[in-house]
Amino acid sequence: ENTPMLLTNVLSLADGGGRKARRNRNAVRVALVYQRDDHFQAQIDYRGKAFTVSVGDTIPNIGKIDLIDGRQVIIKTNSGSKTYPAPGYEPTT
Repeated sequence: ENTPMLLTNVLSLADGGGRKARRNRNAVRVALVYQRDDHFQAQIDYRGKAFTVSVGDTIPNIGKIDLIDGRQVIIKTNSGSKTYPAPGYEPTT
């Protein structure tokens, strides 16, 4: 608040996640979704690693990618399917 143009403040806001994204490194986060040829791919950030995935891929200790579209990524885990919003989209409840 006192130094709004401090570079670290600007960068933390520019990624869409803000400071909450830095707090929980163990959380699964969709960094970006993009369309390639006739299908979507996504970059998933988890525990400091970035995974580029397509439908059918598996992320260790998370699960299998069931769906990727312009709004969300759905991952089938041991405890059921979980939906993660694409950057810029709020989850619907």
